[in-house]
Amino acid sequence: MAHPGRTAGPSTTGRVRLPVKEDVTTRAYHFYAFPTSIIAANDPSKVEWTLTNFIHLAYDTRPQSPVPLCFYLFDYAINPHLETLRTDSELMHDLLGSRLTDFVARQLADGRYLYLNVDEHDIPNRFSHGRKRFSHDLLVHGYDPDAGTVDVLGYDDTPAFRSVTIPARALDSAFAIHRELDSPCRQFVLYRFLPESTYEFDKAFVAQEIRAYLRSENPTSPLRALREPWEREYGLSAWRCFADEMTASRHAEREYDLRSSRVLYEHSLLMLSRIELMLSDDRDAAADAVREYRPVVRYCRSLGYAALAAESLGDHSSIDRLAAEFDDVVDRHARVLWDLVGDQVPKTA
Repeated sequence: MAHPGRTAGPSTTGRVRLPVKEDVTTRAYHFYAFPTSIIAANDPSKVEWTLTNFIHLAYDTRPQSPVPLCFYLFDYAINPHLETLRTDSELMHDLLGSRLTDFVARQLADGRYLYLNVDEHDIPNRFSHGRKRFSHDLLVHGYDPDAGTVDVLGYDDTPAFRSVTIPARALDSAFAIHRELDSPCRQFVLYRFLPESTYEFDKAFVAQEIRAYLRSENPTSPLRALREPWEREYGLSAWRCFADEMTASRHAEREYDLRSSRVLYEHSLLMLSRIELMLSDDRDAAADAVREYRPVVRYCRSLGYAALAAESLGDHSSIDRLAAEFDDVVDRHARVLWDLVGDQVPKTA
């Protein structure tokens, strides 16, 4: 039976390829890139939820953290534009064995994408393919029974965030072997886009969230009834932690983490769009605020290129120049946002 409000899905006997957006803004980490890629590909006008979220930054200062700088999201899989079903991959291993592709074909035919971790050693066009056993995540969004292939989205071995077509048997093998890796990443999530979904952008609520961000408040504290607050550095404090990370990398105390600079770039891009939406009733004010904020976006974009040059070529000239400008950029970032939400900049800022 077709899902309410949807047309019947394609037959499991034919090729199915559900849409994804490869150049989605939010793509530093797969776990939040996949749902936003699905939404952007199906209806790029649905931006209100994204701009209500992706405000808070969180920096994990623990040594060897797998995710140092990232957006804080209460739950990456909860989204008003997606129907979400999830379970544990160990349970699905017991139910499916190595027959993942048969399951995938049925789900895709009903409009569902599959997000899971597999052993990347067996996945062509991935960094660890044929090199080492490594648990990594991907999004399955297509299947061709005649060619015996599946389409998967994620960072490839170049690395670029894109969709590639691989043998279906490779996916089956990578799924079956993954349980031997004893990985803590056991998510098994099905997403289905909801075309009739709506979400209202609440300017007052977003302004409140931006103030909390500027004050470096812990956004997990109000959720104490659900779980213990996370100990991280939040908001503007996360920028300072990034500066420390950049200094440590410059002195060869750690590697440059290109994901961190990408997160800051994404944050600035989304904040620029958020400024425009917040000031949509005053075109002149919006134009002025955007003009003031664009240098922050350009700076964050340059950070990624500079970190790449330093890491891959040993050229630190750009990263040194940007490090000298860092405090001024953070001050501009904060000043424009305080002006946006209508509060005076605290004297301690």
